[in-house]
Amino acid sequence: MDFEANYNLYLSAGSSRLMFWTDWGEQSSIMRASMDGSRSIAIVSEESKWPHALTVDHGRNRLYWTDAYHDKIETSSLTGSDRQLVNMDNVDHPFSMEVFGDLIFWSDWTLEKIQVRFIYFFFYYRS
Repeated sequence: MDFEANYNLYLSAGSSRLMFWTDWGEQSSIMRASMDGSRSIAIVSEESKWPHALTVDHGRNRLYWTDAYHDKIETSSLTGSDRQLVNMDNVDHPFSMEVFGDLIFWSDWTLEKIQVRFIYFFFYYRS
């Protein structure tokens, strides 16, 4: 690991018992492993520059993240499959993010405010 790179860690307290982290090293990626560190694997590595703000929607078994370079929010299954770009209406530079029930909250670095929407209003579309 390149410890000069930027990392974000998300520990899943749900039934998945997984941890996810971002790596902004030479090849940026989102990684997943068991809570004991075994079975470490890159689940997202293509078309991602600065993955950030990981959060898990346990009810839907979805991982969400922002990409601070591309100014977008994406989602995938917990294995990295079914990757989708989230509708970006009124999203400028998403930075931190959390899912609570049917709501998704994120801070926008440029707009300097917290935004919230119902998840089903995002209407996913393929990236």
